[in-house]
Amino acid sequence: MLRVHDQAIRVFVSHRNQLIQSGLSAALDLAEQFSVQHYGSVPILSHQVDRHLGWPTVVVCDHQSALELLARKSPGNRRAEITVVVVGGDNEREVREALAHGARGYLTTDCSFDEVAEAVREASLGKTHLCRRAGQRVAESLANDALTPREDDVLQLMAKGLSNKSVARHLDLSVGTVKCHVRGLMAKLGVENRTHAVVVAERRGLIPPRQEGVASVDGPMVSSASTSQSTPVPSVRLQEHLAAA
Repeated sequence: MLRVHDQAIRVFVSHRNQLIQSGLSAALDLAEQFSVQHYGSVPILSHQVDRHLGWPTVVVCDHQSALELLARKSPGNRRAEITVVVVGGDNEREVREALAHGARGYLTTDCSFDEVAEAVREASLGKTHLCRRAGQRVAESLANDALTPREDDVLQLMAKGLSNKSVARHLDLSVGTVKCHVRGLMAKLGVENRTHAVVVAERRGLIPPRQEGVASVDGPMVSSASTSQSTPVPSVRLQEHLAAA
């Protein structure tokens, strides 16, 4: 566990969205308790982490960078002392995945700068901080029945626009079995049709965000422009801070 005494908390910021990275760095720089540095890629960030082992260190980064960095930790090396706070998208899968890999905090991009600072301070003390939206996603995921591996396979192919017959061919199943899996996953998602199932699954982060204009295998896809909520976008607060800098 990291302990904070009179020593400044070293904070490394690395986010794939340059606007968010700049906003986070600028905001954390304003707090006297932090010593902030920012890096643009995981390999460079990882090298700097290794150089400064032994310092109270918190890494604030995007979801994918967090997974890559956390994958390099193990109980037997000093990198296990490093604490990670994720600033990412508002969906169930990313939040649960980050926490399962060992992240000490999760914030969505609409949180305030004060909450970012508070999350870093709590993480440096070994505590876990979830913003309100991330906490809601964890609560919702616990309340929902998890899809079985085969239901997840069917869902991924449904999201690509495949019909039951095509799904059956891809998974080497009978059409009747596929229909049973479709009914099961729709019941767990709380929907009554395939289109709504894909919309809800995308919102929860159970499938990758779809892109406008990408043709499906068996027909047109539902436009993601009006349904996708999982792609992180820079918050208004970040933009306002940069404009004022």
